[in-house]
Amino acid sequence: MKTRIFRAQVLLVLLFPVLGQFALGSQTYIYKVVAQTDTATAGGLTLNALDKPTAINAAGHVALTGECLGGQALLLWDGHALQPVSIAAALPFGSPWINASDEIVTSFSARSGGNAYSSINRYFISGIPSGVISIR
Repeated sequence: MKTRIFRAQVLLVLLFPVLGQFALGSQTYIYKVVAQTDTATAGGLTLNALDKPTAINAAGHVALTGECLGGQALLLWDGHALQPVSIAAALPFGSPWINASDEIVTSFSARSGGNAYSSINRYFISGIPSGVISIR
């Protein structure tokens, strides 16, 4: 008889303190699971591992990266669902940042032979980079 051991990673995010508790001198926090390995995202992508760090904006939306079958994924949790924004086949994304408009910025680096390429990319939910700043 074979026994399979599953190891899952879960990303919990602290969201908004409940305002009514301030008068009592204590705060209540709400924690939500925004990403979990071995569970399909809204776009049908299954994460094998979660990367660090993550970014959160004032609306509680989260930008994160994780490992998937196609490589490394850049993802956005919009408060309801985790959506893939972009997938890099072989090269990792850097740390993500997210603004109030849910635009995600991340660094990206590649090396081929003696040539190196680095850029800072801005992503929208469509997954198309916009405003790429290249550094060679």
